[in-house]
Amino acid sequence: MAIAASRRRLKSIDSTPPKRTDLWKEALEKDLGNNVVIQICGLGSDNHIVFARMKPVEHVNPVSDEKMAVTLGKVIEVLVDEGHRSIAKSILEQHVHIQPDSYPSALELLHLGSVWILNETAYASGSSAHAKRLSAKDVNEIPSWEDMTLRVHYVPDRFHSVHEVDWGKYCRGMLLDGSVSGDVGGKKVVVPMMGLPDKRDGVLVYENEDLGFAILNKPGNAPIFATTSNHAEDVVSMYTSALKERRESNNVPH
Repeated sequence: MAIAASRRRLKSIDSTPPKRTDLWKEALEKDLGNNVVIQICGLGSDNHIVFARMKPVEHVNPVSDEKMAVTLGKVIEVLVDEGHRSIAKSILEQHVHIQPDSYPSALELLHLGSVWILNETAYASGSSAHAKRLSAKDVNEIPSWEDMTLRVHYVPDRFHSVHEVDWGKYCRGMLLDGSVSGDVGGKKVVVPMMGLPDKRDGVLVYENEDLGFAILNKPGNAPIFATTSNHAEDVVSMYTSALKERRESNNVPH
């Protein structure tokens, strides 16, 4: 089963690395035609980590280069489609309750940082140093599939509370009587008009760009740093993005 194949991969992190010839045994194969076959391992695994790649073909028509034109986005789309079929089966047969946003699209997975690409030879030797997190800008990239594999966290950790606040605005709790001044450690500070919260509350408590630090009132369950499956919904990523947007609007160099 594909589950067993995935478990062999994950177990290899803490034990003897598997042989390359064993990595794709019992993998699910999706034939796209023109010598293009996508292999997938781990769709039913409990940890929701799936490995996918384009299957190497020994004898390919040298006139046709379509085999080499399979993008990262295409492989992830095939994986997501097969994942949705597996989900639908679980819902119908086991009456499993699924959260609407638990299974993002291929582009959303890339945006969240849930997709990694790794060198198969290095992985089989027990090294994870060659794993690289992908992003949405990589969707049309075409890697050398002869020795590259995708590791996809297709049910990534989600932290929706980060979208309920404005990372570029000040926190209402630190404002004095609803004015443009605030209290930080007993000291009165002036809050810029553009920093006043609007519909959503802000997270800023204090900023000092000269010294290069900020004090934030972060949402309760938001992680400080990125997780393995989510590089978008954390404090560092959200605040960095808001800071970049502000500087671009003010034409301030990064």
